[in-house]
Amino acid sequence: MSFSQEVKFELEKRIIGKNSAEIELGKTLARVKNYGEIAPETFSAALICGIFLACGSVADPNAEYHLEMPLKSADLAKSLCNALIGLGVLARTGAGTRVYIKDSESIADFLTMIGSPKAGIALMEAKMVKGLRERVNRKVNCEAANLDKTVRAAESQIRDIERIYDNGKTL
Repeated sequence: MSFSQEVKFELEKRIIGKNSAEIELGKTLARVKNYGEIAPETFSAALICGIFLACGSVADPNAEYHLEMPLKSADLAKSLCNALIGLGVLARTGAGTRVYIKDSESIADFLTMIGSPKAGIALMEAKMVKGLRERVNRKVNCEAANLDKTVRAAESQIRDIERIYDNGKTL
């Protein structure tokens, strides 16, 4: 099961009976082609959750940070994007009808807001592991480079010493 499917499964499990009308409205809105703009304050977490369940996907955080909701209406995409920005989520629109989030912390906040804190935590754990691996790799690469420089310097010094002895010079 993909990370996106796990998130949707968690959401479906957690929201049974909770704000179901708004969630269903969100699912419907995601499929409507010519829907006008909606005031940002009318977007609730349940409505956004319904939109995400209908058309959203989120990439595996071990690979990349990307959450996307391709909608049918450019006006709805703009309204949703503005609502998310108002809620502190760094969302953008692309190709007119797509709302996407690339910032890992914003994705985690979004997932938590719509009712999937487990996925938000999993994303932040993956980010921490990635960061740790990057730091370890940088340190290892730095140490390897320093060792290479030390070996080259020592080889150069040995060649110089051998040249001095070969020419019969004494110290």
